[in-house]
Amino acid sequence: MRASARQFRKHVFRSATSTFDLGGFPCRAAHRAALEILQLPPSPTAILVCNNRMTLGLMRALRDLALKCPEDVSVVGFDDFDWSDLFSSRLTTVVQPSYEMGKRATEVLLQVIQAPDKNHPSGKERRIVLKAELCVRESTAPPAGSLSRPQQNLVLPIVHSSPDTEPAS
Repeated sequence: MRASARQFRKHVFRSATSTFDLGGFPCRAAHRAALEILQLPPSPTAILVCNNRMTLGLMRALRDLALKCPEDVSVVGFDDFDWSDLFSSRLTTVVQPSYEMGKRATEVLLQVIQAPDKNHPSGKERRIVLKAELCVRESTAPPAGSLSRPQQNLVLPIVHSSPDTEPAS
């Protein structure tokens, strides 16, 4: 079992790095990668998708392979876009605080414009981490053969911090 898990990870990383160019996550590339990944032995039981366009590519691949979500594969999207609940099996998503992200980015940009030397001494980065939430809907389920069932429509906070992180106010 360990060898096949290692082989799966190696293939997924090789596939992902050969499929996606830096600077973009197109729907077509996600579709191609998903078709490849979903047919690996052993096939994945869950996939976390990085953005909305990639989610569309994955959902198309599931349809093309006649796989059901979440019966065959659980799917978690990133960003709770307006139409995420239009999927058959409403999509579980990681919800980012988009408004707060834009507000904080604007504040930092204005600080740098007003006093560039004061706000970024010696080019050091400043990291700001905001809380995200996991909105559990219908696109996730335990792997086949598992006895437990997930709670539906559950919202969980996702918090990450590190010594280099400025907490959000």
